[in-house]
Amino acid sequence: MIKSLFILLLVFSSLSWAEDDVLSILGGSSDKPKSKEQAKKEKGAETSPFKALFPRTTAEQNILFSLMQNGEFEKALLQYFEAFGRSEIHKTANAQGLLVYLFLKNGMTVYGVETLFSQVEPGKLSPILMQPLREMLPDNHTVWKVARLTWKPQWTQVFGPSVEVQVKSKKVFTGKDTEELKNIIKVSAPGTADRAAIQWQLVIAMAISGDSVTAAKLLNSLMTTPANPVGEDLMNMTAARMLFENGYMDAAIKYYKKINTKSEFWLEAQEEIGWSYLRKGEPQNTLAATQSLLMPELQYIVGAETVFLRSLGQLKVCDYPNVLKTLATFRERFKPKTGEMIALTQNASTPTTKEFIAKTKKQRLKATELGSMAAKLPRLVTRDEALFNHIVLERELEKEAEIAMGIYGRSLANGTSKVGFQADLEFFKKSIEAQVNSARNASLARMKALAQEEIADIQRLLQKMHIVEAEVLQQALSAQKVVKATQASKAIEKKGTTVAAGRDQISFPVEDGQVWFDEIGKYKVDVVKGCQAIRK
Repeated sequence: MIKSLFILLLVFSSLSWAEDDVLSILGGSSDKPKSKEQAKKEKGAETSPFKALFPRTTAEQNILFSLMQNGEFEKALLQYFEAFGRSEIHKTANAQGLLVYLFLKNGMTVYGVETLFSQVEPGKLSPILMQPLREMLPDNHTVWKVARLTWKPQWTQVFGPSVEVQVKSKKVFTGKDTEELKNIIKVSAPGTADRAAIQWQLVIAMAISGDSVTAAKLLNSLMTTPANPVGEDLMNMTAARMLFENGYMDAAIKYYKKINTKSEFWLEAQEEIGWSYLRKGEPQNTLAATQSLLMPELQYIVGAETVFLRSLGQLKVCDYPNVLKTLATFRERFKPKTGEMIALTQNASTPTTKEFIAKTKKQRLKATELGSMAAKLPRLVTRDEALFNHIVLERELEKEAEIAMGIYGRSLANGTSKVGFQADLEFFKKSIEAQVNSARNASLARMKALAQEEIADIQRLLQKMHIVEAEVLQQALSAQKVVKATQASKAIEKKGTTVAAGRDQISFPVEDGQVWFDEIGKYKVDVVKGCQAIRK
């Protein structure tokens, strides 16, 4: 009896072994004995290391692993849906990780990474998959700057701290997030671009929260960091604004003047120089700084605050006729712009928006390159990082959707030797198209948000322009009394200090009425007005 049981167990164990490794027994086509090297080579050509993730595989799954081992990754992707798509295994971390691996192998990197982070629990992912995923997605891969990801602590074990810092740094932080930023800095490596990017976020958060001293120290350190990814102009603007906020006008002006005319920040730097001079009690220099900004050629890329600032400067020197002209300029420029922005909030998918997005996909534009588009787009559209990131994501997903469509089309034409089924492929195709639409809708939503912000800004400054208008009327009534009271006194001539050093400085107004672009920012204003006179 015992002997019979032993024989029976031996038979069952032999059958079980045969079922688990049929290929190793029946895969050969010759009866001749094979060397160990030949057997190993033939077995390696037929099996995939990923097969070890799934203890018992079906025929369709074995086909999948054979295709993968042979490097036929397009066929393997199509076969995946037949091999795993209808089973519960498809929902497991390893099956989803295998699918992501195939997406990456077929050039659909963004879609693959977003799928990985949204569908896979990192703690349940096998090291067999971790290693190849890490090799295909190193920490310097551009996908980490593009994909929309939510970080979980376990992902650090898979991709490393550098990727963690890059993903987390894409969040828009506020003054309430200083502690979170400090914790991220601890994860980053010293002297790297990753750490510098987070330090920059901390500078802004500290400044917003009111800790300007700490923010200034961090910024000063950041300015000398070789690996700093933040542009020099942006750092100079930030330093100038910190000084301005703390009342150091002369030092602020020095930083503002470091911004040259080719910079995207030049217009704002000039405007803020004007505010600095106004706070110093030098309105004539405010007029000099803003003279260039009201050129008709710049009307669509200069904000309402610049026009308001100029009216204040004119009011300070009692140039009432020109205050009224500036008020008229405000209405002429920003009434139609408000109408365009309102229309944009109702429907952002306009021909102009589509043109802008299409051009930005090829190359990031500057405000001066917008041309006629500027009249129908938000003023800061070229500098908004959130919008730019949405557009880049849309561009990359569109490329990947084209790859998916190519695979789908070839499967319909039997170019894949009939692996897979069309229903599964149709679902896959629609899934990636949905991701493209999501990115496109995010771009349009951000465009609407920028338009709404500009409408609010124009309305806010319109109220202030009404105050200027009322002040003009009040001062005009008393102007004659001031002049009469000081007519026997020597008037003080308010001379503008040097706004742009050099021999090419221009007096204002220009005699011939012509304005050359190489004259931008080089005006000087001298004024003698009734309200500048004093008694001796």
